[in-house]
Amino acid sequence: MTEWMRDQFKSNSGASNSGLNAYMNTFLGYTGGNDDFLADFKGTNGQNFVKGLVTSGKLFNDDTGSIRGSDALGMDGIVNEQDSVPDATGDPASKYTEPEDDSPNPIIVADGKTLTLNTIGTLNFGDSSTYDLTSESGAQLVVSRVEELLGVIASNLGKIGSNMNAIETQTNLLSVRQTGMANKLANIKGVSISDELHDLSASKILIDANFSMRAQALNIQKDVSLILLSAA
Repeated sequence: MTEWMRDQFKSNSGASNSGLNAYMNTFLGYTGGNDDFLADFKGTNGQNFVKGLVTSGKLFNDDTGSIRGSDALGMDGIVNEQDSVPDATGDPASKYTEPEDDSPNPIIVADGKTLTLNTIGTLNFGDSSTYDLTSESGAQLVVSRVEELLGVIASNLGKIGSNMNAIETQTNLLSVRQTGMANKLANIKGVSISDELHDLSASKILIDANFSMRAQALNIQKDVSLILLSAA
């Protein structure tokens, strides 16, 4: 059906002449298309069709023929689940394997700065057949491989030490900041509101008195200046 619809559409027959209604009119004789088919199926003809499937055993068989492209119980016979899915080769995956990524995630530390740690690579000993001590060349290869692994281990130890030092530095910094914040919080909690208001009020009174005395001194200066000018 879908192939016929595709061919009809490609032949520039238009959507109305290549749809489901056109197919039912052409091959099933339903001039009204899908609406006529549904009306017929819901009526006596549809009931008799389903009864026929039940009595013939076609409704409950194991055929999945349409999956492979043929009609149910068509010329290929019964097509079960194993027939419709092609056989696969190779061993099945027994478990999910997560891809390895040695790159560490960045760590956000104090002040929003990013602490980047050194990447510690995986240590691969390789195939066990490499370590063959039955021959001189094999022994030399083993010694060379062991020296290489020792170098990798030493490098990883250095990186781990550097990472530990960086983390310890940040830990000490956070500890100092935590102590400072605790002291400041203690000072805030130890403040006496009444004493602070008293001191603030006393300061305000002294300031206001100072302004008042300065204003009075300026007025006295003006009066004295006028008296002296008048006397002259």
